[in-house]
Amino acid sequence: MPGPSAREMLSKLPLRMANGGDINLAQESALDQSAAYKRALESGGEEGVQAYYANLRGLADKYMAGEDQFAGNQPVGAEAYNIMLEAGISNTDLINAGVGQNVLDKIFTTPASGPRVDLPTTVESAYTANPALAAEAARRGDSGVKSLQEQGRKFVEEVQKDGITPEEQKLLRGLALEGGYTLADIQAAGVDPSILFNVPEAEKPPVVDPFPQTQAPYVAPEVYQPIAPQPDIYAAGEPALDVAFRESDPRTEVTEDIYGTQQLTGFDYVPAAQLLSATGSGFSFTPPSVTSRPRSLMSTDQLGRYTRGRAAQDLRQLTGGREEAYRQYEPLLERTGSYGGGLSRSQLYALMRQEQAIEARAAADAGAGAFTPGQAPRTGTIADYIALNPDVVEDFNTQIDEGRLSSDMTLDQFATNHYNTFGLREMESGMRTPFSLTGGYAGATGGLQPTDLRDPTMGTRFMAQGGAVKKPEGYADGGSVPAFDSGDLSAEDL
Repeated sequence: MPGPSAREMLSKLPLRMANGGDINLAQESALDQSAAYKRALESGGEEGVQAYYANLRGLADKYMAGEDQFAGNQPVGAEAYNIMLEAGISNTDLINAGVGQNVLDKIFTTPASGPRVDLPTTVESAYTANPALAAEAARRGDSGVKSLQEQGRKFVEEVQKDGITPEEQKLLRGLALEGGYTLADIQAAGVDPSILFNVPEAEKPPVVDPFPQTQAPYVAPEVYQPIAPQPDIYAAGEPALDVAFRESDPRTEVTEDIYGTQQLTGFDYVPAAQLLSATGSGFSFTPPSVTSRPRSLMSTDQLGRYTRGRAAQDLRQLTGGREEAYRQYEPLLERTGSYGGGLSRSQLYALMRQEQAIEARAAADAGAGAFTPGQAPRTGTIADYIALNPDVVEDFNTQIDEGRLSSDMTLDQFATNHYNTFGLREMESGMRTPFSLTGGYAGATGGLQPTDLRDPTMGTRFMAQGGAVKKPEGYADGGSVPAFDSGDLSAEDL
């Protein structure tokens, strides 16, 4: 137990004699020596004490051997405690006499059921037989004995915190025997007398098998006779692996000719393991052998060539399989993608659109003079917009060839949609020559009307017959809706 020992704590418990003087249980007092020790000291001095110790050693030897008065009767537990209490022998006397620990363990060991506290004894209660305790009880008045009992119980509770060590148990035995406390005194104070004894754990009942084995164990008959040792699968020094397979490349490159250049566009993978089948049967059977290939990743160079090859495939598709257009944008393949290697399909498409806008801008500036900031935008019909932006015609033809447009859509319709959807935004960002659409589909001939046709269908919806339907304003006959107060409505109107 951490902190001060039990005797140190006990030394702080004050007891007062009838005359008011202090008694300390840890110092010389009426409780420090047993009655037998005091008798030996008074009768023979130190020689009497040594003779007393020698007599205790002799009794201990007979006790352990079961001889003389201990023949067939070796008291233990509560019975041994009462005998020592009646004879005035304390636990400390046995220790000072040199009695072995095995004797003490036997004396203070009880049956598993615990000590018999109801055994009769001729010893009076310590509160009347012990002069110091009797005087202190009288000094405390009518409740003197109860007060001493409560004081002793609190002391034991403090000792019991965190468990009782062997040294603390030895101290409690000495205090109990030297003070003359009977088991009834200890129990009356609210303390379990078993704290003085070694109580073994109760024996657990044997486990009974609910399904006992009533038959002899089964022994399987010997069906197959042991065979002689067989030779190893591989001879000494012969490799157990398919070395050529293990060291071979797990993938082979697939190239494709794209306009005269071999581009890496894919891979052919081989199995990850090689199985050598079993051969023979019976005693000549050779089990199969498996060789696995270690995993490997593509090198940076190979991965870069592969992504550039896929970019070349994408460019061929985006240019509609036309070699002239492919050659025009082929320099884009030399550019590096986001993570190295070739460009993605979306990156290629964006760069192509950018190149087309730059070329259209340059062509327009070359044909009509350089365009400078602040210059008024060119105006004209949709045909003029098409002539100024040849990339619109290319987009129209490409989407028609790829089936992404309806077959009945005309170039003028496509160009008008391009103007409204992309052209205005690209002009604003400086990617396309400014142009203002001021005429319909009639072309450049005829008189031009200053009409803005950015979205000729804005606000108009069409019926199934093709006629225009415009959202009416006011009443059906075109009149305006007069203002009125909702409070003027009657129930009949609603």
